Amino acid sequence: MRRLLAGVLLFLSPLPVLSQSAPLQAPVVRVLSADLGAMARIELDWPVPFEVSADTSARRLVLVFDRPFNAPDLGALRMRLGHWITGVDKRADRITLTAAENVYFDVYRSLRQLTVEMTIAPGTAPAAEPAAPAARAAPVLTPPGPRGRAPAAPGPVAGKTARPAPPPPPPARPEEAQAAEPSASPSASRLRRTSDPFAETVNRSWSERESRVAQLSAPPQVTATGGEEGAEIVIDWAGPVRVDARAAGRELLLRLDRPVAPDMVEGLAERLPAWLESASAGYDSLLFVAARPVDFDALTKGGRTRVTLAAADASAEERDAADVRLDVLRARLKARTGETGEAREALQELQTENPENPDVLVELANLEQSVGAWRRAGNLYDRAVGLDPERRDIAAARRALEREFGPYVRLDTDYQQVRDGDTQVIAVLSGRVLPAEEIDAGFSLENRFLDDDEVLRANGVLDSVSAHFQRGEVYAGGSPAPGHRVEGALLFGAGTPGGSLRYSHRTPASLTTVSGTWHRAYWELVEGIVDDAVQDRLAVRYERQLDRRWSAQGEIGLNRFGIAGIDTAATTWDAAFAIRYLVPWEAADLTVGYSFDGQYVAAQARRRDQNGNVFEPLPLNDTEFHSLDLSLGQALGGDWRYNAFLSLTVDRFGGFGPSLGGELVWDADEDMQLGLRAGHSRVSGRGDDAVFTTVGGHLLVRF
Repeated sequence: MRRLLAGVLLFLSPLPVLSQSAPLQAPVVRVLSADLGAMARIELDWPVPFEVSADTSARRLVLVFDRPFNAPDLGALRMRLGHWITGVDKRADRITLTAAENVYFDVYRSLRQLTVEMTIAPGTAPAAEPAAPAARAAPVLTPPGPRGRAPAAPGPVAGKTARPAPPPPPPARPEEAQAAEPSASPSASRLRRTSDPFAETVNRSWSERESRVAQLSAPPQVTATGGEEGAEIVIDWAGPVRVDARAAGRELLLRLDRPVAPDMVEGLAERLPAWLESASAGYDSLLFVAARPVDFDALTKGGRTRVTLAAADASAEERDAADVRLDVLRARLKARTGETGEAREALQELQTENPENPDVLVELANLEQSVGAWRRAGNLYDRAVGLDPERRDIAAARRALEREFGPYVRLDTDYQQVRDGDTQVIAVLSGRVLPAEEIDAGFSLENRFLDDDEVLRANGVLDSVSAHFQRGEVYAGGSPAPGHRVEGALLFGAGTPGGSLRYSHRTPASLTTVSGTWHRAYWELVEGIVDDAVQDRLAVRYERQLDRRWSAQGEIGLNRFGIAGIDTAATTWDAAFAIRYLVPWEAADLTVGYSFDGQYVAAQARRRDQNGNVFEPLPLNDTEFHSLDLSLGQALGGDWRYNAFLSLTVDRFGGFGPSLGGELVWDADEDMQLGLRAGHSRVSGRGDDAVFTTVGGHLLVRF
């Protein structure tokens, strides 16, 4: 019975693998992987164009391709990414990855390469997936990314929402890196195949089969020696063995005809610290990662495998493409965890060592853009395009940057009506110029026509108003250091001139702003427009991208108002908070959230009119808005986009109602944009005249 059982096991062992294989004529896909601590990355290189769809939950990713394929290196993923992946299931046209913990899956497709990134939030436990269906669609992003952001739809209560910036285009695969891959050509690997392959025949006797079972179960013996010139690893398998050896950069992968114990090479790297960075075993594979550039050689004869590591020749010490990609990923991980200074230094060193590699410049540009240094980012994109003019993704990223931050002139016109109250027609001309490398400047000029039958003036007289009013500002700003910005503005209008100063610090995940304003024209109330009200303000604001989908922001401020010669007509303090979630929906950008906006009057001046009645020259009231917000946006073709919002708001001091609005934007060409918008609110903060309607549009010209 024992002999029969052993023979059945040997005969059937290859069947599960064969049942999941693709046809022989299917394309062969190369698989590369890297474990970077808080992030892991898998690359699948296709020899032909392909299509793919992705579904993911908290711990599982399913990739379904448009054709069957073969991936001989896929089985080593669990061994290479042991801290990340507990299961790999390969079918003819699909791959299922099961993660060890809750992770974020990001899937990108660029030309003939598919990239999967797994990320755990640094310093915290993996976040649980929000209460949702068991599976959700994972975005498969194809550079170039979307066009420049359109202005947010106006909303007096709903506020603004924005989709997180798309990830940067994944690095292209240089031709020299492809040539370095071991499967690209028979001569790519400097290794000798086994000279004594193990072959099993059906006619082998039962005693021979029992002997084979004993050989498979016997633990191999591993010895290692090292010196200044090189190192040697010898593995005795207690019987004939078949080994397929592949080297790529500093990695050597041995695939065997039998399973190996996970602890087979445990402690081997500690015995050869000058030569080995790590050694791991899993399933039927062994992976050796060198601590420095080396030449691998692997020879199997009979039941013994000998692996030698020799110092690489001077010409081989130059970083190959695979090493550079790993270092770029390590720098990206540092930037994501807030270590932007160290990430910048690492990328600058990489760029010095690899001056002809555009991917390093692209990653450095992405880093500078993430901290607000868009001018430096643009220069780096230009250098990358110069190195590889065929990279359309780099050129598209450069154009998107220019569209968002470049010079422009914009005209906005709005008509707004408060029911049983005032009517206003507002025209704003604004623009931006770039006078120097690290300095930008701009202006804003506003003309407002106000028509109101009854306005209580600061002198206590009721009056009707139908007149034009103007205000404006000129500003200049610069970046003294990466991530830091200082901006000053000169304010003017009816009343005395004023000024403002703003400082902001940006990281890849947050923005902190401290601002001070002196004598800004205050036009939120009709009384402020007609009697030259001004506002002094100190404020602190903080915005945070909590993860890929959650974002939050908060602000607190102290205000003093003057009007018609009254230096302190009112003193208030305000607070605002919002948290939003980007819904994982492929059809459109859908955001839901909650917002709080409160204004509280601390002191207020009072006067008496000609009849002796008490009134307030600037009638500010306590307000506290609590809103449930929903916003929706989607690109329609290549040139059109719509944005819409809906908000249900309650004011704790009185009032409840919806606010809704929308915007349609058309990019006529690269340098011109037209937009139409409309909004309606029943809780506008305009006192008793709560019903508020506005329609308008804009014209933007870039130059």
